[in-house]
Amino acid sequence: MFSQMKLATKLFGSFVLVLALMIGLGTYAIVQLGTVNASTVDLATNWMPSVKDILSSKANINRIRVLQFRLIVDQDPAAIDSAIKESNERIASTRALWADYSKLVVSPEERQLFETTKSNLEAFFAAHAQMITLRSHSKTEEAKAVLDGEALKYYNDIREATDRLSEMNINGGNQAAEEAAKVYGSARAWVVGALLACAVLALLMALMITRSLVKQLGGEPAYVAEIANNVASGNLSLAIQVKAGDTGSVLMAMKTMVDRLSQVVSEVNGGAEALAGASEEVSATAQSL
Repeated sequence: MFSQMKLATKLFGSFVLVLALMIGLGTYAIVQLGTVNASTVDLATNWMPSVKDILSSKANINRIRVLQFRLIVDQDPAAIDSAIKESNERIASTRALWADYSKLVVSPEERQLFETTKSNLEAFFAAHAQMITLRSHSKTEEAKAVLDGEALKYYNDIREATDRLSEMNINGGNQAAEEAAKVYGSARAWVVGALLACAVLALLMALMITRSLVKQLGGEPAYVAEIANNVASGNLSLAIQVKAGDTGSVLMAMKTMVDRLSQVVSEVNGGAEALAGASEEVSATAQSL
């Protein structure tokens, strides 16, 4: 079937086929790049910021806990005021961080733990405010009871919860990175395979077209052109070399044409010689009369 196609059809069909494969390869590569990009964006805009917010909040809580001890131990009013001021700043920072983190919560499990921790944070802040009030009224023992009671309980709960939330988000980030690596590896293998397939197919199509063209011509294009130029210049004595079994090529048709023309020329020459001989006989007979 392929050998019976027109040359233009073969060339156009081969080009379209290779082009379609390249377009398919490019489309696949773009889709896979989009998947890798989505994983990268998710890692950069969700998991990493979540871990940052959690760890920053945890650092604030640890610092507030230290400041609570200073409220009990320090006797200098200026030092106490400094501790109160810094702890209020830390509380405001923690609330802002938690508000940002709330937009990044993904799973229901994470959401539930987030809400529980948020409630514990507010309870911890309330216990802290209670300690400040008691300390301002010089009720140091009552403030110490809150420090070792409610404040400690909520502090421990918050630390445990933030550790779990950090682990969740770190695991989520690792999973996103692994998925991106898998997609990249798979896409790379498919792209390399498709490129090799396209190269092999292109070479195969080029070989088939070349063989078909040479078969139709009967030889190399330069040789066929040389024979055609000799025949056009009237050289019918040249020996045209054709391949064994060749019955339908351009070169075979030219050989058949040259052989036929040579035969016709020979017949014409023979007829001319016979006519010349007959003319001489007639002339001789006429002279004898």
